[in-house]
Amino acid sequence: MNKEQIDPYFGMLPANCLPDHCFCEAVRYGEWIRQPADTWSNLAFIIISVVIIWMAYYRKPGLSNNLVQNTSYSWLFALASFLTGAGSFYYHASLTFISQWFDVMGMYFSVSFFIIYNLDRLYKIGTAKVYSLYFAVNILLGVLLVTIPEARRYLFGSFMLLLLVSIHYSQLKLKTEIRTSYLYWAIACFIIAFGLWILDIEHIVCVPNSLFQLHAVWHCLTALSGFFIYMYYRSEQTNA
Repeated sequence: MNKEQIDPYFGMLPANCLPDHCFCEAVRYGEWIRQPADTWSNLAFIIISVVIIWMAYYRKPGLSNNLVQNTSYSWLFALASFLTGAGSFYYHASLTFISQWFDVMGMYFSVSFFIIYNLDRLYKIGTAKVYSLYFAVNILLGVLLVTIPEARRYLFGSFMLLLLVSIHYSQLKLKTEIRTSYLYWAIACFIIAFGLWILDIEHIVCVPNSLFQLHAVWHCLTALSGFFIYMYYRSEQTNA
C-alpha cells in the first residue's frame, strides 16, 4: 500500500493549489493535518470571534451606534470571523477542493459584512435587509466559487477594494465621531500580512519544514486586522 492510499484525504478532489503551489509549508501526505503551522494559526480567528461575542455584552456607556446597540450585528461578524478560521483550518489541514470552498467563503463572509454594514449606516436599511442582503451576496459568491474557482482571489481583492471605498465614502458622508487610529492599525496589519503572504506563496522566504511559516503570520495579522475594523466601528459615536 503506497503513501497516497493511506492518506486520510486520498480520493477527494484536491485543492487547486496542489501539487506544488499550496504556500511554502511542506504538505504532509498521510497525516490528518497536512500543513500544521498554517492550520493551527487559524485559531487566531476563533479567539477574535470569542472576544467579539464577549464585547457584544459589554456596552460602553455613551456609545449609540448600531454595532453596540444591535448585538446581532456583532454576533454576525463574530460568526464571520469564526467561519474564516474554521474554513481556513479545514483547508490547510486537508488541502481538498471542498475545504478550499469553505476557506474562501469564510473570507467573503468577513469582508462583505462591513460593506453591507456601511450601507446600513448610510441609508438605515434595517436589520432584516442587512441580513437578507448579506446572505444573498454570499450565496452568490459561494456559487461563483464552484463555477469559476480560479477567480476567487480576484473577487476577494475586488471586495477588499470595495470595503475600503465604502469605509471612506460612508465616513465622508456621515462625519461621525470615530477613532480612526483603529482603522490605521487595521490597514497596517493587512498591508504587512499581504506582504508576508506574497513572500510565502512565491517561496521568496521559505523553509518548508519549519513550524514558523509566514502564511501562519498572515492568518494572525489578518485576524487582528478584522478585530481592529470591528473596534473602529464600535468606537463610533452617533446621535441616534
